[in-house]
Amino acid sequence: MRELRHLEEVVSATGGDDLLVWTAQRLPRGGARAWTLGEAVVVACPQVSKHDRLAVWGRAGDPSLAALVRQVWREMGTGYRPFGDREVIHRLVERMPGDLGPAGNFTWMTVDPGTVRPGAASPSPPYRGAGHESGAAGDRRCPSGPAPLLVGAAAGSCSSPTGPGSVDPRRPSAPEAAWLLDPGAGEEVARVLAVANPDAYARPGMPGISRWAGIRDAAGRLVTVGADAWSAPAVGFIGGVATLPEARGSGLAGVICRFLTGALLARHGRVSLMVDDVNAAALAVYRRLGYTRRLVAASRVPDA
Repeated sequence: MRELRHLEEVVSATGGDDLLVWTAQRLPRGGARAWTLGEAVVVACPQVSKHDRLAVWGRAGDPSLAALVRQVWREMGTGYRPFGDREVIHRLVERMPGDLGPAGNFTWMTVDPGTVRPGAASPSPPYRGAGHESGAAGDRRCPSGPAPLLVGAAAGSCSSPTGPGSVDPRRPSAPEAAWLLDPGAGEEVARVLAVANPDAYARPGMPGISRWAGIRDAAGRLVTVGADAWSAPAVGFIGGVATLPEARGSGLAGVICRFLTGALLARHGRVSLMVDDVNAAALAVYRRLGYTRRLVAASRVPDA
């Protein structure tokens, strides 16, 4: 077993696989570690997308994967749960009876400049996340803050705070506008998630959540949210997407996802996310934006 101490080594060993590169987001410091044995590669990262994760990469059925996982567990502990391509994980579980059991199947989706569909372009001016300075960066004001993504008749200019075609700097001009939310909007976001997506992994205040975006209705009520969550330098990540039940069916999920996709593409070059296999509506939204689907699975250590 050889430890990979830098992200460039992970990229070289896996051909730049986005799932492994994303999991290696805190190499060489910050708790993430990576190893290779033969052609197999694993990356361990604590508390990324809620769990201590062990991304595995290699050929389905390769005995090196099981040997590598066992050695990594001796280094990191069995709390790191392997996940990766579905067939690879299923075969790994078969090779480790008693040590590893299935936890469930889900979908990993990724978009990059080569697959993104027209309309999923970056907002203008560019997204400003943590660490960027531009007055009150990230608020809903115009023109100093990031511009909204507007669709249909709501589309207008954010070049001036007043005048024909301009956007009122005090509030979104229409329910179809997606905006980066102020840092103090955490309680509002939490209320939306409690009703619309109580099982969401991304939550306000969690480590790794950079910023929240949202859509407000005509009365100013927050109805749709989504987060820049656990993004890696080379792979942006979206989480916590939710729309209140009474606002569903009007395309708002697509608007918020298009906004975040464009923003994170501009900043990271690739964007990924996880979604349940049975969530047909979400899968359709992401496919329309150009995301490609990858069938993956997670595993668990059986209870003693």
